[in-house]
Amino acid sequence: MNHPDVELISAYVDDELEVFERNLIEEHLMSCENCLELYNDLKKMKELITLTYRSIQIPQDLEQKIMERINQGETEIPLMINKIPWLQFILPLFVISLLITSQPLILSFGIISSVTKVLLSIIPVVIHIVPYLLGVIIFLSLIAILFSIWSLRRLMVKKAYY
Repeated sequence: MNHPDVELISAYVDDELEVFERNLIEEHLMSCENCLELYNDLKKMKELITLTYRSIQIPQDLEQKIMERINQGETEIPLMINKIPWLQFILPLFVISLLITSQPLILSFGIISSVTKVLLSIIPVVIHIVPYLLGVIIFLSLIAILFSIWSLRRLMVKKAYY
């Protein structure tokens, strides 16, 4: 038996078919129990959606509130730095240490200077778009700093023995 597409049965439930297609679906539903069951399921689903939609009560002042929000203009999106208090102290320290450590490279190579400027201007946008990226950067930076301290200490201890 040639079954119609599920989309056609769904369109039949929604009264979206032409007369010819509608007649074909009706004839098929009379002879096919599986498609009839699918039709009944889709019809029940449509009724449940309609009942749910009608049961939702919209506040009387909803339109007024929406228009007020639109007229207020753009609202400021809260930055991640405002949500995490300790980040307000660590982020400036990280930026300062980044600038101090990259200073010799910036002075020696003009290309690196322009690339650094571009990267530093992109950082706030990237942090805003990917909120967890800042946390990952800070975590990896702390690991790099701790590893550097550990390796320097190890070098100093070895040098002291020679």
